[in-house]
Amino acid sequence: IDASESISMLKTKVKAEKPHTIHCDADDLQLYLASKDNGGTWLNSDGAKAVTLDDVQGFHMIDPVVWIQNRAHFGPNFEPSDGDIHVLVIVPCLRREVRRVALRATLADLVKKKKLHERDDDDDTSSS
Repeated sequence: IDASESISMLKTKVKAEKPHTIHCDADDLQLYLASKDNGGTWLNSDGAKAVTLDDVQGFHMIDPVVWIQNRAHFGPNFEPSDGDIHVLVIVPCLRREVRRVALRATLADLVKKKKLHERDDDDDTSSS
């Protein structure tokens, strides 16, 4: 993406790159600078993979209405380097889906435990 474009355009392009993964509107994506010291040290691929949803509080959220060249983000003289990750993308709709899947798994476990418990109770009453 060209440095003169907006962060909103970056969101649109990220969504376009992953149409089978990102099912929400581009505006719903949350972008963070992939540096905890405002661009001093960028994450590499392994560092980015290690970031969890709880870890993003340590990163600076990118304002979606400004230009990529904005001083608060990358600045006018930004030169990307090979191997550096510059933006972390959080897909809120995926976060909700993960919660739903986890909830379904938990409910399934509870139902299974209840059935086992009822079966154990039936075994206890029939052996008496």
